[in-house]
Amino acid sequence: MHGDADRTTSHKASMTYMENVTSADKSIKIYEDYQHVMVKVVDGRSEEADEAKNAAVLEDWKTWLLERS
Repeated sequence: MHGDADRTTSHKASMTYMENVTSADKSIKIYEDYQHVMVKVVDGRSEEADEAKNAAVLEDWKTWLLERS
């Protein structure tokens, strides 16, 4: 998982890394317009604008983990 608007690390570098990983169990998802911090929660609350993005990332994490448990 990586945001394509990440200014801290390059999503393109993550894509290149994934191309070189030899494991058969690998995947990458690039989220459009996401920054480095993909789930924003401050003091137990999230901004209304971030709630849909938070939910999408958390659901993808959950699905990925459940597929492997």
